[in-house]
Amino acid sequence: VNCAAIPSTLLESELFGYEKGAFTSAVRKKKGKFEVASGGTIFLDEISEMSPRLQSKLLQAVQDGSFSPVGSEKDVEVDVRIISATNQDLERAVREGNFREDLFFRLNVVNIHLPPLRERKEDIPALAGYFLQKFSDMYNKKDVKISDSLMERFIEYDWPGNIRQLENFVKRIVIMGSEAIVQSELSVPQRAAMSLAEPVDNVVAMDPLRRATDVPKGNGGNFEDIDHLIENIDLTQEVIPLKEIAKVASQRAERLVIEKVLNHVRWNRRKAAKILDISYKALLYKMKECGIVED
Repeated sequence: VNCAAIPSTLLESELFGYEKGAFTSAVRKKKGKFEVASGGTIFLDEISEMSPRLQSKLLQAVQDGSFSPVGSEKDVEVDVRIISATNQDLERAVREGNFREDLFFRLNVVNIHLPPLRERKEDIPALAGYFLQKFSDMYNKKDVKISDSLMERFIEYDWPGNIRQLENFVKRIVIMGSEAIVQSELSVPQRAAMSLAEPVDNVVAMDPLRRATDVPKGNGGNFEDIDHLIENIDLTQEVIPLKEIAKVASQRAERLVIEKVLNHVRWNRRKAAKILDISYKALLYKMKECGIVED
């Protein structure tokens, strides 16, 4: 369960379930992930993004092995092994009052620190090969390969978005049938850092009626990148999946706009989320997915 990708109001019912009539759309009883996983293991990703109220309920589930579903006064007993993950410093979050200390100690039985991809570059060829096989099978494209020169660039790259960013890169290569579409992306973090010096008036006004082509082109990237992506489609492929190509282009556009707004508000993420009309958690998730980091 990705705690950052689900709004806190929905995350409670997703984890702990709900009774019929608990809220307007609750037309039938539903078991939560904890109850479904009883006797097994549940993985809570991005646990640092869980709201304080939900942290309290999770503490009860961890401590007592029971919880009450939304809309119910009866406790449900479960026996679940919990694995949690975060890319944040939880000890710092505890000190700053953003994460419950008692929950932290309850969860921190065995701590496994996984270094970022930039610190274990020897893993990149194996990971890239795994993702290549995965997406080649998924899209029935058996002839796609990663050249030695691109693999060298992968190894040189710092991967601010870690493994998820590498996975997205390989997926694009398979879908588009071309390595060219990721070449410009490999220098995006450097370009993004340079764009911090851009004057504020060079940032697009967030008018929802304004055409995408009106976005000014700065050092942080521009919509010509998407044109470049389309131009480099390998037309010799037997299948060119339009929906997946559109999804890739949409992700590129999202990244460009998010970077522009973040630079405009000097990396105030809550203000950026408000301007973009998305939740704070959704913004953090998209930043991680796109590999957007502050220099």
